[in-house]
Amino acid sequence: MLLHIVNAYFAFSVVGFNGTGSITYREALAAVFLDGWITLFISAIGFQRWLALNTPKSLALATGAGIGIFIAFIGLQPSGGLGMLGGDYSNLVGLGGCPDQYADPDHAYFCLSHVLQKPTVWLGIFVGGFLTVLMMMYRVRGAFIIGTLLVSCISWPRSTPVTLFPHTPIGDANFDFFKKVVMFRPVNHTGNVLDYHYGKGKVWLALITMLYVEVMGKYDSEGI
Repeated sequence: MLLHIVNAYFAFSVVGFNGTGSITYREALAAVFLDGWITLFISAIGFQRWLALNTPKSLALATGAGIGIFIAFIGLQPSGGLGMLGGDYSNLVGLGGCPDQYADPDHAYFCLSHVLQKPTVWLGIFVGGFLTVLMMMYRVRGAFIIGTLLVSCISWPRSTPVTLFPHTPIGDANFDFFKKVVMFRPVNHTGNVLDYHYGKGKVWLALITMLYVEVMGKYDSEGI
């Protein structure tokens, strides 16, 4: 679970959807690189466990609740998420999920009417949500992976009403982007892919946030 939290923060808050975040992905990777060394050091000397043991329980519980809301908010967003939210001009929690013909032509994620009537939204709610929760209740191993695979397989064919890639300009663009994501790419660069801009404040903000989440993960693993 801790890995999912850090990944979500890295992908959607630090780097941002399609690189729209506050820092570049190279700078974000440099923050992760330094975070790994710091975590290794404070774990080796026992400082991470000391922090976890001396963290007030109220702070740890509040952090867990905040992280859960953060992940849920990302999952409900239209940019890479379920698409239930984001359909309001005045805030980020207005209902969305309307069919493409009812979306604002100038703001694709804003709905003019017919909210929550897009088939893909209900596919995510019932198959990706309720079915996954049901499998978790019955302690099915790999419930998250099974739910994700089911939604992916159902939404992949382009001729169905619940496809993520309809035969439209937006669907074609999504499909072309998806093919770039799943294609195999050889690893030509490793260390030189990082931008060591540690003098940039937002790089340190990302670094400290990831360290804090990892300390809270240690708190949870101690069973306090």
